[in-house]
Amino acid sequence: MPFARPRLANDTMKNVKRKLDFSRFLTEFKENKERYLIFCFFFLLLLLIPGQSYYQTLTLISQEKKFLDLPFLVPLPAPYPQKTAKMNAPQISALSAIIMDVDSQVVMYSKNPREKLLPASTTKIMTALVALNRWQPEDVLPVPLAATQKADATDSALMGLVGGEKLTLKSLLYGLLLNSGGDAAYTLSMDYEGSRSGFIKAMNQKVEQLHLTDTKYQNEIGFDDSNQQTSVLDLARLATLALKNPLFSQIVATKNVTVSDESKTHWYHLQNLNELLWEEPGAEGVKTGFTNDAGECLVAEVKRNGHRVLTVVLKSSDRFGDSKKLINWAFANFSWVTLPANR
Repeated sequence: MPFARPRLANDTMKNVKRKLDFSRFLTEFKENKERYLIFCFFFLLLLLIPGQSYYQTLTLISQEKKFLDLPFLVPLPAPYPQKTAKMNAPQISALSAIIMDVDSQVVMYSKNPREKLLPASTTKIMTALVALNRWQPEDVLPVPLAATQKADATDSALMGLVGGEKLTLKSLLYGLLLNSGGDAAYTLSMDYEGSRSGFIKAMNQKVEQLHLTDTKYQNEIGFDDSNQQTSVLDLARLATLALKNPLFSQIVATKNVTVSDESKTHWYHLQNLNELLWEEPGAEGVKTGFTNDAGECLVAEVKRNGHRVLTVVLKSSDRFGDSKKLINWAFANFSWVTLPANR
């Protein structure tokens, strides 16, 4: 039987061999240091390069983009106005003015658009909107005696209401917007949950909702007050919103109308104060205003060739003349661009 060396001796010899190999490596490393360092550098660099994976392979495969069909039709943007002529804007007397395309709300011209000025009876646009949010057109409202007395005591245009009678909201709005009846405005505000202050608060809440940052109201009539102000930009935005209401749009485009109280006792023959309805082709509204401090004010809308343009002038000495100039300049110098359906 051959002699077997003890296991301990074998382990000792292996350890000695390892030490000799490591010593030889150190010697060679010292003699070829640069070669080893270059080798280590490229070895580490190879480790950092990611290998190809399933997801990387997917990115290399050319695939046609697929889009899910929406369960509804996406409306195309409204045609927008683009200036095509070089005629300068007309000279006007108004301190502040604006021209806006109703459908796209693109501003086509402006003069001091953020100037805070007195709104006069253009205030009644907001008065009408708050009332339309509160009641239905055929809702019947009582005329408070206090409303007629307060209107009589002020220098306000009147519808001629009689305290105690009852009219529909629609009839009151005709009186409010056509001949700017202060008694109609007071009736709406006093019937609003029994509180004028609540109505005016609702007007200012609407201002905040619409982000009309230049506007605040102190009364529903439009009387001059340091806390009653607006800008032509805010008025244009407010009017374009109001015109989306079919009843409001119908009323402000009306030249003449006769309404009565519910008992058919009192009849009111109303005529619109907006002279453009008779003088300017395509005129469809909106609201006049005047006080000595506010000057002449007018929000006007005209529709031609399927396009609606809105103008606002404040602090004017010739509101109808200024508005005519702006309207005709806009239609003569702008054309409307429609985006293609496949864009």
